[in-house]
Amino acid sequence: MIFHPPACPHTDCPSRTRSRFGYSRSGAFERRCDGRRVQRFVCRVCRRGFSEQTFRVDYRLKRPELLERFFFDRVSKVTHRQSARIQGCSRSTEERHFRRLGGHCAAFHEDRLRSIAGLGRAGSIFVLDELETYEDHRTQKPVTVPVLIERRSGFVLDAKAGALAPRRRRRVQGDPAHDRAPPRRSESHRLVRAMFERLRELVPRDSTLQVRTDKKSSYARILRELFGARCLHRRTPARRRRDVRNPLWPINHTFARLRDSVSRLVRETWAAAKKRQWLEAHLSIWVCYRNYVRGRTNRDPHVTPAMVLHVQEEPSSVPDLLAWRSLRSV
Repeated sequence: MIFHPPACPHTDCPSRTRSRFGYSRSGAFERRCDGRRVQRFVCRVCRRGFSEQTFRVDYRLKRPELLERFFFDRVSKVTHRQSARIQGCSRSTEERHFRRLGGHCAAFHEDRLRSIAGLGRAGSIFVLDELETYEDHRTQKPVTVPVLIERRSGFVLDAKAGALAPRRRRRVQGDPAHDRAPPRRSESHRLVRAMFERLRELVPRDSTLQVRTDKKSSYARILRELFGARCLHRRTPARRRRDVRNPLWPINHTFARLRDSVSRLVRETWAAAKKRQWLEAHLSIWVCYRNYVRGRTNRDPHVTPAMVLHVQEEPSSVPDLLAWRSLRSV
């Protein structure tokens, strides 16, 4: 298959803004790490060179085979340090691969959401709830993880991580640094509102939708402000038995999958998140696995949530998912 570069990878190239992009082929080279032959190009606008490899996720990696292995480790409840031991590399190598995977998966999912918005295939019934975990300290630094899914397919539209207020104020006598520290405030309202604003972009303006949540009062206010009368908001008590008859069963089942796959969310372990920004990157990896690689159910392993929404025609393999970078991240 002949590769055609979609744009100049240099962000300051005039072809990114006003000039028409054009390129010329300029030889090739063989990668030492895997022996693959890579085509070189020259941009006709800025006259600078680049190659086919510039657009790949394993750009500048000495051991590109680790990328796929680390992807599976991140969705298999394996901790970072143990993953480095298993793959025979340093902890810093594993950390760099994790950051690359998190950024790529977030960009990949963002591109697919743009396709969903353009096609108007987001669905009509959505479920939202918040999972609670912590970073570094269970009572002083709790974290909320709001997740929004499409009910029929289980497609995860968005998953974020934000701070919650401490469960109780801890006073440390004789510690002026503690007294000067700004109070930790809840980010739940901001994150949930951002998710519903994203949902408003995905659902056609002239269509109605249904959103199912628990009885948290802020959900109703946000939905009224953003959607008005075209949104039917169904509320379920949080204390209701969490079985298949519960309207929130799809999101409860998604949370069970999350805790079973993401090492940072497993209860009673030392693998808890130390910083919520890396928890969010970890969530991006899991969202791509859940939506585009993993079958929707064990009984239907060859149909992904994205296929139910008609976003893709067949499940994505991990090598395909990790092949090409998003143009915005190049």
